[in-house]
Amino acid sequence: MKRYTIIFFSLLITFFPHQSEQDSTDSLLVLNKEAHSAWQLDATTGAKIAEYPTGVAPHEVAISPNKKRAIITNYGDQYPGNSLTVVDLHNKKVSKTISLGKFTSPHGIKWFSDSKRAIVTVEDQQSVIVVDIDTGKILQSIRTNQKVSHMVSLDPAEATAYVTNLGSGSVSILDLEQGKRINTLQTGDGTEGIVVVPNNNEVWITNRSANTISVLDIETAAITDSFTSTDFPIRAELSNNEQWVAVSNAKSSQISIFDVESNKQIQKISTTEDQTSGMPIGLTFSNDDRYLYVSNSEQNNIAIINTGNWTLTDTFTTDKTPDGIVYISANK
Repeated sequence: MKRYTIIFFSLLITFFPHQSEQDSTDSLLVLNKEAHSAWQLDATTGAKIAEYPTGVAPHEVAISPNKKRAIITNYGDQYPGNSLTVVDLHNKKVSKTISLGKFTSPHGIKWFSDSKRAIVTVEDQQSVIVVDIDTGKILQSIRTNQKVSHMVSLDPAEATAYVTNLGSGSVSILDLEQGKRINTLQTGDGTEGIVVVPNNNEVWITNRSANTISVLDIETAAITDSFTSTDFPIRAELSNNEQWVAVSNAKSSQISIFDVESNKQIQKISTTEDQTSGMPIGLTFSNDDRYLYVSNSEQNNIAIINTGNWTLTDTFTTDKTPDGIVYISANK
């Protein structure tokens, strides 16, 4: 009997290896804009675990809080995109494509904590929309009335959305319960990246053309600080321990690391070994914050930075023009 039991489990592993791999391997999901695809890579070795077709020019990606699904915004290229690609991470396949109809150029995206809804910026309509991912229905749309509403983040209570407006140099504050814009603050030319720092009740905003970072106080809805980050700060990412904010400076091919408590820059690291242009964009920390992964858009690779000594330790190959990137932990 024992012999047949061993054979049975061996057959299970043979025919269903991906489920064991999914449960045991931390991975990265990176979007390849010009290849119209997403690659899932082993976070330790860089080996490709899976490849997913997307719509034209995928830009941003978000992992559901329950880690079962990923949503990808298909921004479009010569013609504006109007769809979301939904990836089933357990079965490693695209489960559906959601049409957004009249809403075009979707870009920034965040899940709500229920793992059922997501908020998406749609640049051409100067709006954000809330989408039910299970049904594909658009539940809500709120106008920013600002040019190129690009990235979005949520406050810890998920009652307020903060939207960066690249063309207007501003951040919009939206009341999701009332379904309306309640404030717009000027932050600096080229307002783009955004991240909420829950413990400090702050929102950090990058202004790429101004080479600055603005800090917004959630309680007072006022800008409380502004400081330099060169050159061309395009994205911001918070470490899981909320100790650091990492900022990608696309034109200098460097990552700036800021201490959250002091707002001071404590490190600056090149994302390329030979100081060539990398154009770093997307950022994601490993769950234990030991590594920072950065998509080098012009190098077609991911730079891996060791946060223990803040050095570039390795690169992983991607397809053409990597952009959005997220870390997927195998721990449930």
